[in-house]
Amino acid sequence: MTEGGASDSYSLVLSSQPTANVTITLATPAPSNQLSFDKTTLTFTPTNWNTAQVVTVTAVNDTAVEGTQTVNIAHTVSSTDSQYNNVAVGNVGVTITDNDSAPTPGAIRIDTGATQAYTDTKGQVWQADKYFVGTSSVYTTTAPIGKTEDDVIYQSDRFAKNLAYQIPVANGNYSVNLHFSENYQTDFNKRVFDVALEGQLAFDDVDIFKQSKNAFFPGNNSALVLSAPVVTVNDGILNINLDASLDNATISGIEIIPLTAPQVIWTQTGGNTAVAEGGAGDSYSLVLNTKPTADVTVQLATNIANQITLNKTSFTFTANNWNVAQSVTINAVNDTTVEGNHSVNISHNVTSTDSNYNKINIPQVAVSITDNETVPISFTQKVVATISESTPAGPTTGAWGPDGRLYVGDYDGTIRAYTFDQNYNVTNTQVITAVKGLYNSDILGIAFNPYDTSDSPTIYVAHSKLYANRGGAFPETELSPYSGQVSILEGPNFSQLTPLITGLPTSNHDHGVNGLTFDNKGDLYINIGGNTNAGVINANIGGIPESPFSAAILKAEISKPTFNGQIKYSLPSDFKPPNGLTFDPATSQVFGDKATVKPGVDVSVYASGLRNPYDSVFTTEGRLYTTDNGHNAGFGDLSTSATTSIPAPGAPDELNLIEQGNYYGSPNRNRGVSDPRQNVFHGPTEASIPGVYTAPLATSMASTNGIDQYRATTFNNQLRGNLIAQRWNAEVYSYKLSADGRQVQKTDTINNTGGNLDILAGPGGAIVGIDYSDKKINVATPNDAAAIGVTAYDIFPWRAAANNDAGKNTFVIGGKNFGSLANTQVIIGGKAATLTEVSSQRIKGILPTFTNTNPIDLLDVTVNSNGQSSIIADAYLPLYGSATFV
Repeated sequence: MTEGGASDSYSLVLSSQPTANVTITLATPAPSNQLSFDKTTLTFTPTNWNTAQVVTVTAVNDTAVEGTQTVNIAHTVSSTDSQYNNVAVGNVGVTITDNDSAPTPGAIRIDTGATQAYTDTKGQVWQADKYFVGTSSVYTTTAPIGKTEDDVIYQSDRFAKNLAYQIPVANGNYSVNLHFSENYQTDFNKRVFDVALEGQLAFDDVDIFKQSKNAFFPGNNSALVLSAPVVTVNDGILNINLDASLDNATISGIEIIPLTAPQVIWTQTGGNTAVAEGGAGDSYSLVLNTKPTADVTVQLATNIANQITLNKTSFTFTANNWNVAQSVTINAVNDTTVEGNHSVNISHNVTSTDSNYNKINIPQVAVSITDNETVPISFTQKVVATISESTPAGPTTGAWGPDGRLYVGDYDGTIRAYTFDQNYNVTNTQVITAVKGLYNSDILGIAFNPYDTSDSPTIYVAHSKLYANRGGAFPETELSPYSGQVSILEGPNFSQLTPLITGLPTSNHDHGVNGLTFDNKGDLYINIGGNTNAGVINANIGGIPESPFSAAILKAEISKPTFNGQIKYSLPSDFKPPNGLTFDPATSQVFGDKATVKPGVDVSVYASGLRNPYDSVFTTEGRLYTTDNGHNAGFGDLSTSATTSIPAPGAPDELNLIEQGNYYGSPNRNRGVSDPRQNVFHGPTEASIPGVYTAPLATSMASTNGIDQYRATTFNNQLRGNLIAQRWNAEVYSYKLSADGRQVQKTDTINNTGGNLDILAGPGGAIVGIDYSDKKINVATPNDAAAIGVTAYDIFPWRAAANNDAGKNTFVIGGKNFGSLANTQVIIGGKAATLTEVSSQRIKGILPTFTNTNPIDLLDVTVNSNGQSSIIADAYLPLYGSATFV
């Protein structure tokens, strides 16, 4: 919060019913005059124990120049119930932005390449370029720079093959922000360089264009900031080295901010902590940032027993050794259990009579363990298709059709259907142009109804018009249409387009009608991006408000024979339109914050509070998961009520388990009129509040978009059932879920599979990537050392109509070492399938018809081939409903 600005709040609730009243007393250690509370005690009774109580906190608006600081709120619990008396409650850290102007003490800001100083929009002074060493040059531009209000900083840069700065600073710890803009190159892979700070690699293979490119906008003339949160200097010189592997390294600005607050700084060797059973150990170190007034003890603990050993379980820092780093050495326990590569978290509990350090937060250290009993997880990725059309668009989404083809939607409205052989070589491509050329042709989602047929599938496609009003502020007398639409494509070459759902919201930026997915009934779920950063209108993200169906996952009940998807809006009877309108104001998103949906439509909000849920997946366990892009600094405030807000610092992306009626934290003030919880932002670090807010299962770096379930039995089932999510142009995350699907037990990355926007699991245990940036389709196939003999991996589709549409529905099984058509048999749930083709890695056939089977039961798939058998347990689901729009 900011002095003189809006208040903030947090809530407390008990986890179980107490036997007596429980009183929680709030206090702030020194400095104690920085915060005020609406209450300093909370009392929970055996009756109200499960009702969250909210504490509202306000920053004291003093006149002292203090800079940004963090004040901890401590909690003392008292009760005659021994289970709650003196129970530990963690401190709540409150970040206070000082409104008494003064430069950050000791901060150094350099506008590299500039010849004169510059004062930025926050009043901070950037020095003219200095402290560079060696031979280098300067490049300047007058072009406007995106993603910043301080264009001047980014309009000059210094460049060289090997660029170096040696900046004199006092010994200590610093946060270093490096500012870049690609003002010269106009494509990916034209400039690549590494950045080292104090001789340690901080950022590897920096490609400014690639990393700054918005998913739908060019990457040049666009601000990029890379931050190193802690850099330690011991010799009075901060060394920054930028070394290019392609073209020249370049930089536009340098910020060096001293870390002055009490904190425990931890440093991992090589940026991570990794150990191997029977192999090398690893270590990390801790050190205090300021001198304590009393001893500070750090206790270490692991969340899983018997996986690692530590050479020490506690550290003590005194007033004499506080600035001397202390290390802990970690080794893996060399057991005989096949566990797969996994991880253990080391937590830290800090105690001291120095209130500045007592219970101060230290992040957990994740230790990656390589299991020496495990089949290694390994993939080989290759490009299988390249889109050569010279348009600014690229592929954004993909889905497997019931005919076994991969359908890929392009931002320009084109759909391509690819046929592959068993090695993922393309044998045929069909180009479908029914959407291309429409006003709202920007495709971000494709899906197929699980009740559809293989011989004549219907494509469901989500399309809209992004940046309809040029992406920024515009007059309210200009129409901002509800351009979002879901259409079905049928007929010869899928040329027959029928609008299924119209009137969906679409931001005046890059959030639109995103991924589509179906449940087992045949109803459609639609991911809709928000129009704001977190509930508050801002021109940097398009300048329009949230409306009834934005920032949510919608459910369209298309299984109803009388389904109506024509969404219409109305405005209050007392609404007074501005002068000069030439259209019905109810049709413009400018007035969407006042709009309501006209009755009679079969589309509704299924789950709310999703800022930009790009993709979702309905799993074999019947659960719906989605990725969600976190808010960004500079794109608008975070709504804290119907009328108040706070600045947005930026937040990671999220993995969410979607359940009907839940609110996931990103506000929509339109819906907040009837559902007040939707006026209030909740961040991903907050715990769930039953009935109020649902926290994510996991967070990830921006921008994590595509998601699917990996169903193959490769690598002895190590990845089976995991969710896989694609971070744009970067790594693929693998999430291992608990048995009930409500927790992430382990998060890993999968090598040689990433670099895309969307992701799908494919036959044969493949991971298919939709690469928007490079206009390619990538396929990573498994290198599975466990595939000895006949090995069946997966079946596509994993669900279909039980009646099999009179024998028209086909399947493909992926695997290794299959025999021939003559010696191969497939049994699905005890019924023999008719086979049409068998190769060493694929079996194709016609699905059997099922009757009198429990609709929720997954069936085993048994492959008998060449005298051997392989079973894919719980692999196929017959569906007993019916569909209308197929």
